[in-house]
Amino acid sequence: MDLAKGDRERYETVFKLLEYDFVETAQEFDSPKRQAEAAARANSDFASEKATQSGVRER
Repeated sequence: MDLAKGDRERYETVFKLLEYDFVETAQEFDSPKRQAEAAARANSDFASEKATQSGVRER
């Protein structure tokens, strides 16, 4: 019985917290805030690549 109690305690103190974090991350994955951040990164990447390509053409 002690083994079961120890196993349950480990679940409650380690794995359950990880599960909550995982669920929270999944629920926020497509939030408007994250979508805006991804769009800003994509726009920045595009602008950077465009500037690089413009520099290559000027050479």
